[in-house]
Amino acid sequence: MAYSNIPIADYETALTSKLAEVILSEGAMKILFHLEEESSISRILTDDLYYTVSNGYLMQVMDRTATKWNGILLMLKSFGISPSEAIYFGDDFDDIEPLKNCGIGVAVANAINEAASAADFICGTNDTDGVANFLEKHLL
Repeated sequence: MAYSNIPIADYETALTSKLAEVILSEGAMKILFHLEEESSISRILTDDLYYTVSNGYLMQVMDRTATKWNGILLMLKSFGISPSEAIYFGDDFDDIEPLKNCGIGVAVANAINEAASAADFICGTNDTDGVANFLEKHLL
């Protein structure tokens, strides 16, 4: 179940004004909310939780094991592929670890600075078919 304090069009969330209580009483895999003051949430997080901020306003509170990198590792293992054989495309904070740890990390041109710095290559934006162009140029 995902929780937020305002409706978020791209996510199916349960709305609540008591996010801190949800974290403390139910635990969390991920909680999304509009950023008002970053430091206010970090004071109440338990050691098994972390947060990221996307687009400068969308705070995501997650279980430390619920990372993109952990999901990618599980997927690669199920296909018998090592991380060094994988290409990863990303643009945000939660993409930094996979960008660094896959064989080839590619950030899109509109990625945040931290993701772009973690990448081996920069491709065009989604609006310019950057990922498709990169794959066509380097893999086909």
